[in-house]
Amino acid sequence: MQRAFIAILLLAILHTAAWAQTGPVQAILQEHRDAILKSSRTSIRPAIEAIASSGLPQAQAALEAWQGKDMWLREADGLFFRAEKSGDVYALYDFDSGVQVGEADNAELDQIKPNSGIRALIATALVQFQLSDPIRANRLAALTSLERNPMAEALAPLRASIEGEADAILLTKKMRLERLLTMAYDTDPDARVAAIEQMSGESGLDVRATLNPILQTQVRVFSGDIPANLNIKSRLRPGSDTLPAKAAYDLLIAENYAPALISRDDLRDVLAENIVDGRVGGVAVARLSAPTARTEAYEALVEQGLAKPAVTEDEIGGFLANHQFAEVFIEPSK
Repeated sequence: MQRAFIAILLLAILHTAAWAQTGPVQAILQEHRDAILKSSRTSIRPAIEAIASSGLPQAQAALEAWQGKDMWLREADGLFFRAEKSGDVYALYDFDSGVQVGEADNAELDQIKPNSGIRALIATALVQFQLSDPIRANRLAALTSLERNPMAEALAPLRASIEGEADAILLTKKMRLERLLTMAYDTDPDARVAAIEQMSGESGLDVRATLNPILQTQVRVFSGDIPANLNIKSRLRPGSDTLPAKAAYDLLIAENYAPALISRDDLRDVLAENIVDGRVGGVAVARLSAPTARTEAYEALVEQGLAKPAVTEDEIGGFLANHQFAEVFIEPSK
């Protein structure tokens, strides 16, 4: 009994000593261990942000290893390592020191496999490091990636990287991209307007691609007054060239503000289902090639409770008159 107690105590001491030797990156990984192992995009963001915002020089390497599926967990003590295949075993590298600290068989390790969504989040976090990477090619690659896939999260690290950029070509690219991201994503409307005005003489594809989403609109229908806080481009009149009556009524149907119209296929199916002795609703089948006959037969079925009533032209006009239509900017800021 005493020997067993001593063995347990020794194990506890060794475990505590191992933890005491871990560095700050390992400490962050351990703090978010459950989320990392779960690998769910909905819960992983705090772990990524904790590493990215730690200010540690090792943070970039840790994120890159995680993104590249080179992060492994050693089952014996629950510590994370960067692992590389070395013959029949894996060489384990400490995230804090960067040096090899041991080897392990595959059976002793669990590979952390972030899905594409998590890798995208890590890529966003890595931008702040890559934009200030000492290697020019890495900074250029980060800029090129942002030019292809601009994101709001990159605006702050991009601005921070401009001051220390020594390469004249990259500095020009960064300053241009900063203006574009400001136009699209800055939370201050005045800053966005100023950036748009500054780029007003430009006609490049990147400028137009940035402006287009700001100018996008959608036609919306309202059962009451149009909310005053919406960014309205114009009010629309159903039946006009801008908003044909059918398109307006389709909007009402989509918003459940009006009953759906009966299509030709629906009409044909209802009539076919109610043929009795060569007649439908008292109308001979031979006459159904004429639209007026089909309408007569369908109205007879409605009177008999065998079909749902069709919406009349007058009813359609009433529905349209009782609703308001507007073309609304998707961009909320006037």
